[in-house]
Amino acid sequence: MPQQNGVRGPEDDWAGLNDPKERRKLQNRLNQRLWRKRQRVKKVKTGQEKAKPADSTSRGSKIWDSSLPENFRPTVLQHTVEHHPWIDLFPIPTMRDNLLRAGAAYDNAEICLDIVEVGEKPKEKAGLIVWGEPWDVYAWGASPAFLRKWGWSVEGCYDLLKSTNHWRMERGEKRIGL
Repeated sequence: MPQQNGVRGPEDDWAGLNDPKERRKLQNRLNQRLWRKRQRVKKVKTGQEKAKPADSTSRGSKIWDSSLPENFRPTVLQHTVEHHPWIDLFPIPTMRDNLLRAGAAYDNAEICLDIVEVGEKPKEKAGLIVWGEPWDVYAWGASPAFLRKWGWSVEGCYDLLKSTNHWRMERGEKRIGL
């Protein structure tokens, strides 16, 4: 009988009960049990699980590649190495690859914090600075404190170095090298 679905034993069988309160209590327990079971099955089928954004990973999507500006198109490594989606936000493909090659050799949370704020001197607060449109690599600059700590992550990023020095010269500061 369909109304008996979920009955595990005689203690769950409400069919012979005359007391409406007891019968409703058992029916509610069975309905709750079946509802939870359906939710677990649904999560497995759809791949939905309660996860924090920090737990998610990305491999890039070839479907969107052609619509992205060239400097945001996923690299071969982005397509093949599972990684946190924050790496995809940088318009500097070499930097993204450097971070992926390093794998677990660095702390994701630490570098994210240092990108936003690093150093003890007020001038060295921001690790990476965006002076214009975030999609434009030439709008980005790196602070000396960021380069001292995370220089390996921008190794080979000549556009970033060029942009950093441009913005430093605009402020009357000395050029830097990697």
